[in-house]
Amino acid sequence: MREVNIIDVLQISSVLAGSLVGSPKIASRLPKQRAIGFMFVGLGSLCAFIAQVYVGLYILSLSSFIWLGFSLKGVLVNLPRETQDKYLDLLRRFYFRKGKRLVRTLT
Repeated sequence: MREVNIIDVLQISSVLAGSLVGSPKIASRLPKQRAIGFMFVGLGSLCAFIAQVYVGLYILSLSSFIWLGFSLKGVLVNLPRETQDKYLDLLRRFYFRKGKRLVRTLT
């Protein structure tokens, strides 16, 4: 019998979190349940991304990274409006600061 290593654990958690737990919650009518579902899908995508990079499947890992981004957007969209505004404001501040630094370094 074969030993279970970390890659096997990552693959199993990816399937469990992303498909079996996250997908039914995404179909819920309640925004809070949908946000939880997207969190699980994000966790599954992150596990798949790590496992694929470790094995050397770099192109395939890009798709897991894209699904991670989609799931983060899904979490943000299903949060209450005040929380969305707070996180979007934090993102704007971060990107504008980094963008200004980047422009200063390039010029």
